[in-house]
Amino acid sequence: EGVCSATETVPEGPFGEMHGYVFPGDAHAQPKYRVDLITHRKDAILPVCNCGRLTDETHTMIGPLAAAEIGFLLKSKGLPIKEAFSPFESQVTWVALQVDTEKLRAMKTNAEALCRTIGNVVFNDKVGYTIHRLVLVGEDIDVYNFKDVMWAFCTRCRPGLDEYHFEDVRGFPLIPYMSH
Repeated sequence: EGVCSATETVPEGPFGEMHGYVFPGDAHAQPKYRVDLITHRKDAILPVCNCGRLTDETHTMIGPLAAAEIGFLLKSKGLPIKEAFSPFESQVTWVALQVDTEKLRAMKTNAEALCRTIGNVVFNDKVGYTIHRLVLVGEDIDVYNFKDVMWAFCTRCRPGLDEYHFEDVRGFPLIPYMSH
């Protein structure tokens, strides 16, 4: 228990962000908290931990929720997506999308047009803010199984040929390569 000041600020941290990095000396003024009481509850119903490397509630809450919303968003636009999941191992930066190949064939499109359409929808919506890579896979890949997704990515994605970049969209500043 405690109080969060509405007027006083102090340098934050050190505190590891959701991707597991701490940058010493990189502090920003944040509202001052005063802790008055710490209680311990046996068998707590809401256990929490500092965010960082796998796995914490940052990954288990944000990732599945963002992926579900991304799946819903893409389906609402008529795109041939069956399943969407953000693998915990991706630190909420990837979403694997399982493509309905029957619907895809009926669209009579090509890989780049499909990927550009999906990327433009996701990366220009607030739900795509933390996501840096969309991995499209067929129905033979279980997007909920990281080993399947990684296997498909490593054996089916041709670097430079099967990757489409979106440089003119917002990036997530908490990921180190975006802000440090």
